[in-house]
Amino acid sequence: MRDADESGSWFTIPVTFSDTACAVDAQAFLDAAKKQGAVDKIDSTTSITIFAPLNPTKSCNVLDYVVADTVEYSPYLTPQTYTAISGAKIKVTKDKDGSIRINGDKIAQEDIILKNGVMHTINNVSLLATYCRVHD
Repeated sequence: MRDADESGSWFTIPVTFSDTACAVDAQAFLDAAKKQGAVDKIDSTTSITIFAPLNPTKSCNVLDYVVADTVEYSPYLTPQTYTAISGAKIKVTKDKDGSIRINGDKIAQEDIILKNGVMHTINNVSLLATYCRVHD
């Protein structure tokens, strides 16, 4: 049996989005959230699913990628449309090979456990216009 002091070697307690983003190559998304003043909202909202683009554009609202009141792990992501906190629509589809796409872009890393939900990073090379809302 392991001592409590050894638990860190086999289990990591989930932490907030802001503490996790750097470790999973989502620094650009975290930076955008900081600039938009959205970090506290993301960290404090319970039961969230974040679809974090690895390459967010400057005109994107980060809350367009955050769904509240649901924690959607990849095995349970089915083709459907979610409504983000901002009101934006997030369309989930699956390819024939089972790859999950978010607004047309493949998930790069799935099921990143957070203190208040789950995050999936998106390889958004296509930078679809459906992701972004242009701000004045």
